[in-house]
Amino acid sequence: MPTCVDLYLNQDETDIDCGGQVCEPCDDGKKCLLDRDCKSDYCYQGRCRTPTCNDGIQNCHIMPDGSVLCEEGIDCGGPCEPCAERKYAKLPFVDAPALIALAKTFPWWLLLILCIIIIAFLSTDRTYAHYLSRINREEYRRKVRPYKALRKKMLKVLLNICFIMLTAAAYIYMTSTCTDCFIRNIWILLSVFIATPFAVSFAINQYFYSQYRKERLEKRLELRHDIEMNRLMRMEGKLMLDMEEKCRNDIYELTKKTSFEYDRQNYLALKEIYDFLSLLCKARKKTLEINTNNTETEQKIDPATKSRSLKKLSKDFMLFRSALSNLNEIKKSIRQERDTYNHEREFIEDIKDIAEDRHLTAVIKGNKTLVSDYNQLVSIYNTLEEKHRELNEAIKTTKSMEDDFAKKVSSASRGQDVTIERDPEFKGIYDEINGLTDAYSNRKEQTTQAAVKQRG
Repeated sequence: MPTCVDLYLNQDETDIDCGGQVCEPCDDGKKCLLDRDCKSDYCYQGRCRTPTCNDGIQNCHIMPDGSVLCEEGIDCGGPCEPCAERKYAKLPFVDAPALIALAKTFPWWLLLILCIIIIAFLSTDRTYAHYLSRINREEYRRKVRPYKALRKKMLKVLLNICFIMLTAAAYIYMTSTCTDCFIRNIWILLSVFIATPFAVSFAINQYFYSQYRKERLEKRLELRHDIEMNRLMRMEGKLMLDMEEKCRNDIYELTKKTSFEYDRQNYLALKEIYDFLSLLCKARKKTLEINTNNTETEQKIDPATKSRSLKKLSKDFMLFRSALSNLNEIKKSIRQERDTYNHEREFIEDIKDIAEDRHLTAVIKGNKTLVSDYNQLVSIYNTLEEKHRELNEAIKTTKSMEDDFAKKVSSASRGQDVTIERDPEFKGIYDEINGLTDAYSNRKEQTTQAAVKQRG
């Protein structure tokens, strides 16, 4: 009969004479299936073991007094060393005390003053810009240039103030708890104050230079439009002159071979038109002659194009290179009896740009030879400006005479249609006169549309 002392593995024993529900629990090292099969109440990997604080398993320990203490973690807590405190990540939150401390130490009054200055500058700038947008174009051009210079200075001052005040506020805040640090590192703040104007001036100059290049390109495009319009007007002027001279000569021939003894009304009307056409042809020839009268211009251009100092200066500065190039083209066109208006306009714009460039004017003033050469360019500029002023006045006079001619023809032709239809000799002249008035009307309409398009 099986027993727990027969030295055989029988019954439900896990090892010889121990374990199971019948026999006593086994000692350490004996085979086991469950913790209850062991005296230590700990079965690990089929063997009975005594729990320790370094076996890498969270288990329970039987104390000498028979009580049971369990580990709170793996090999820690209970009968073992206390477990280390675990730190878990926390969601960020607003540190109210830190914000209060910041509010008490940061120099907010500096930022308040800075905001007031910025708002005042922006308000003034926007108000004046709105005023400029509502005035006419000529007054706008006259006022916008000095305002741009003033605005550039104001922007420099504003940026200097902003950067200096922000730097001062940051420095005061960082050293607010350490008076010695404030005094010891004050040289850093002073260095920033000294360097700020130079850095701001450099940044502003770079910004405005990019704007200047953009505006100059737009001005060149606008100038190109004016040049093309002038070229078309001169071509039209030549065609108009041919038509006017033909009509005037035809009227003269008609009056020579026709007797107006019983038709004084037609004779007086034709005579008035003939006289006015003579004046109009004279004004038209004067307009065309202004473009071809270049003797004085050539005499002034020749020394400037041969100046060595200007040639040397043109290698370093694009504006002088452009001005000399235009002068050479004008001289070449005069000798070849070609139109010079295009290059004259470009030269005028070059001299204006040179006069507005402070760096170039400073370079010129520092050299007596360059001053003399520059005065030659200015003399040429004045000559061409006067020439173009006379040309514009002549064009305005011619346009005004065209309008007056159309009115006179309209007034003289009232009541003459019946006579003309009855007398075929007048039909050709009548058609020529109407052709002139129609050409004047079309030209006026095209000029008006071009001006509206340019303003838009």
